[in-house]
Amino acid sequence: MDGLLLSVLALLRGTTGLALQPVPQAQEGESMTEDTDWDELRALAQQVLERGAALELTDATCVLLRRTAQQVAISRADAEEALRSLSTAAALLGEIRRRIRNGSTRLSDALHRAYRLRDSGDLAGARRLMEDLLEIEIVPLYGEQAEILLEELAQF
Repeated sequence: MDGLLLSVLALLRGTTGLALQPVPQAQEGESMTEDTDWDELRALAQQVLERGAALELTDATCVLLRRTAQQVAISRADAEEALRSLSTAAALLGEIRRRIRNGSTRLSDALHRAYRLRDSGDLAGARRLMEDLLEIEIVPLYGEQAEILLEELAQF
């Protein structure tokens, strides 16, 4: 876990930092693209973070936050720690939404640039762009999508 969520958890716990866990990888034959709950997560984030509704840690909300946290490379242990209080759960919600938004923007921008490079005949530049994205992308779904384009570019 990084950024705001790490800081909030550290302040509330009176400690500094939490160990980052490796990015979850899909097992052979499965994909991180399956069963994303991001529409439901976005709706919850809009209600809580933008409209000021109270976050209720119901079983369903906790399941949603645990699952989506894993989908954006937040470890199970860090998610469980965050779900111990309303304030850290709200920070977890914000961090999940931030990772989804930032990753989506990064991927979208890179895809547009890569397609323009490909269309202009610069396949090496398009590949390099996707490789650079893969080096920094932490959300497995977006990494998978970048890998798909990289594979497509290799066929040219």
